Amino acid sequence: MLELDLLFNTFLDREFEGLSAAECSALEQLLEYSDQQLMEYLFGRTVPADEEIIPIVAKIRTAVS
Repeated sequence: MLELDLLFNTFLDREFEGLSAAECSALEQLLEYSDQQLMEYLFGRTVPADEEIIPIVAKIRTAVS
């Protein structure tokens, strides 16, 4: 989805170099979700059930706001 591509590109351009190993791992986990689920999480429609990815979702949302 174009929206996700734009969102992730913006986040990675701004934040990638500063991510910790744990955040990189959480980002990898996040990217395994379907596009539809990513949209739900990243646009704040639902909260991830997997608590390990909640902080990276929040960081992405903050970075691209």
